[in-house]
Amino acid sequence: MATPHSNHLMRIGKLARMTGITPRTLRFYEEIGLITPTEHSIKGNRLYALECVDKIVTINNLKEYGLKLSEIEEIFRAKDKAANKKDAVGKIKTILTEQEKALNFKIAFLNKMREELHSTLQVLEGCPTCRFEPLEKYCQECIFYEGEIPTTFKALVS
Repeated sequence: MATPHSNHLMRIGKLARMTGITPRTLRFYEEIGLITPTEHSIKGNRLYALECVDKIVTINNLKEYGLKLSEIEEIFRAKDKAANKKDAVGKIKTILTEQEKALNFKIAFLNKMREELHSTLQVLEGCPTCRFEPLEKYCQECIFYEGEIPTTFKALVS
């Protein structure tokens, strides 16, 4: 029940406002064990400590990194499930390392996409001043663009 130090606790609505997460999502996080109310008020309202904000921000960051909720659960439960803290560190490190690899792959792919888009824009930049009719089949061999004609541009004129 609520104690004298309860003024340092907050109800789910305030926690939702502070974290930008809906109360429904916070209740779901509680259901799956990611967060736990510090205590309940006399009326039965969930009361959360300020430290819960950091945990929720971390959960959201991990989700943004691409981790699934099940992986996030594994990370937070590693300390309790592992035989010792070194094993817990190993488990957490394994999950985060795999996600870092996935992010690096995605970043490389996005960089390649950005380069393709940039090259296409560079070719299109010259179209308005070209003496030939723009976006015709012969544009695939643009004589004014220095470099390889991007695949995206070729598809636009085919």
